[in-house]
Amino acid sequence: ALALSTLGCMTLHGAGGLELTTPVVWNSSPGSSGSSGFRHEFDADPPLCRHRSRLPELSMASLFFTPLSAPKKAKAATVPEMNTDGVHMKAIVANAAKECELVEGMNLPVLGAGEVLIKVHTSAINRLDTMQRKGLSPVPAGVTSVLGLEVYGEIVKFAAHDQVHVKLGWDVGDRVIALLSGGGNAEYVALPITLLMRPPPNLSMVEAGAMPETWLTAFQLLYLVGGFGPGKSVLIHAGGSGVGLAATQLAREGGASAIFVTAGSQDKIDMCKAMGATAGFSRHDNDGVWAPLVREANDGKGVDVILDCVGANYFEQNAEVAALEASWVLFGTLGGAATGESVPFMRLLMKKRLSLLATTLRTRSVAYKEELTRRFTEEALPGFAPGADGSAPKYQVIVDRTFTLAETQQAHECMESNANTGKIALLVSEEAMAQGGSGE
Repeated sequence: ALALSTLGCMTLHGAGGLELTTPVVWNSSPGSSGSSGFRHEFDADPPLCRHRSRLPELSMASLFFTPLSAPKKAKAATVPEMNTDGVHMKAIVANAAKECELVEGMNLPVLGAGEVLIKVHTSAINRLDTMQRKGLSPVPAGVTSVLGLEVYGEIVKFAAHDQVHVKLGWDVGDRVIALLSGGGNAEYVALPITLLMRPPPNLSMVEAGAMPETWLTAFQLLYLVGGFGPGKSVLIHAGGSGVGLAATQLAREGGASAIFVTAGSQDKIDMCKAMGATAGFSRHDNDGVWAPLVREANDGKGVDVILDCVGANYFEQNAEVAALEASWVLFGTLGGAATGESVPFMRLLMKKRLSLLATTLRTRSVAYKEELTRRFTEEALPGFAPGADGSAPKYQVIVDRTFTLAETQQAHECMESNANTGKIALLVSEEAMAQGGSGE
């Protein structure tokens, strides 16, 4: 997710005052992905962002994108749990200089009831990681200070005397993906077993590790919070981000009447269109004015759902482009949190009876995340698999470039330069390194 600066899910109605809401959730079941293929380029500018992987040539170009093996069926013998006595790990934390530091010799996480220990193969960078590193987003109470909000790996140990995994059908050695509250940029991570998902078998290790946070966030924003449904139009800011590209694909498959994006370059807009966007607008063009262009592209009508990670800088234009009684989902404040006294904040909302819904994901309860995971697994995850008739998967995880765990600071700087289109992934284990290299 991007900037998470507000708590809960706040619905601000023009005619009804302030109302706190907790939306419902969606779901999905094991599938696969559109790792259809990538074109690899090596960019010299900026130097930290070297390895780009992008569509749309759709030709499998590297062993790095080797698909995962299919999920295991019943095993003849149970794999023994890992003996963690005396084992330590490498992990990424933010140091006093507000930089990513690779710590060696860190103790493994202690498992609580209902938790599982995962050996991490791949993870990814999210905007919230960069904010935590800079001290702009405090670590929630009870959450590890180790960075990282998503993971692909394998189960190595269950909580002692805990038989929850038997009921849920998990075993040592199973490959898994998961959304995390923290800890993913490390060799091992602990999390509730109820948040595990089986990775689509045709996703690569890199794609699998870069999928959970952005796709669950986008799913939540559209369906649990924004009330999106067939026939509605959508405006997605930061369309070239991981969340933006995921939301574009979900809206396309969900029957959107039109999908509009804003982004920072024509390359990003082109990628959004390849994923299903109707039209895109650069925030650098037309003196930063895009609202009239969106209305014109939508036959003079406003949009029904706005996914906004920008905040103050876009407030007036969002109000201008919104349809009557539109849902405006605020999930970040990258463009500032204060609109200024000159902006008639409440009047703009009341004029069109807009619902301003402010939301986060990291600070949600485990119960909320369980339901989100369950419904995403049932409703969206099958879309990553090829169709029964051999047709291409509905959804694709767009990975822009990769770094090793030791290069995490460079990965953060790459994201902060806004050069990436899609996800920035991290290779953690030796197995992942053997398949992918460092991205040099």
